[in-house]
Amino acid sequence: MSCTGDLLCVLTYGDGSAADAKLDIAINYTLLFATAALFIFGGPPKRRAAILAFFAAFQLGLCYVIGCAGVSMIWCACAGGGALDHHSGRRLVAFRVVSAAVVASLIYYAMVAEAITDIAHVCALTMGFLVVQADELYTRRLERDADYETLPPGTPRARLL
Repeated sequence: MSCTGDLLCVLTYGDGSAADAKLDIAINYTLLFATAALFIFGGPPKRRAAILAFFAAFQLGLCYVIGCAGVSMIWCACAGGGALDHHSGRRLVAFRVVSAAVVASLIYYAMVAEAITDIAHVCALTMGFLVVQADELYTRRLERDADYETLPPGTPRARLL
């Protein structure tokens, strides 16, 4: 089954009627919502939402072009980036539960899916880690170089801080 040029096919794992597709939908969308929530609220929400939009555009664009299906690269990237966040209290408990589910899903897909799926998951985890690292480096540079006395409150640079 190829989903080349069909976003609905990408999002529904083909036609979504097979038992395997229904299991994939359940696993992947559950992890997508759980990891996305932890990811967005693990840092500055507006910036994290923009990064999440990049992850989604990357996954959907890639699958639109090459014909793959699913949203697993999005939740893998969120898991990779979210692993860098400081968690405490209830968020730490949620992070541990979601991390266990992510690891279990990665093991499951390593056993049942093609090897290219595992490669894509590892690349997505790495992408999430690197994008969040780059974002934090950029934020630190903005804070270091910012002259708070001369920045008018409405400038884009001031809004990022």
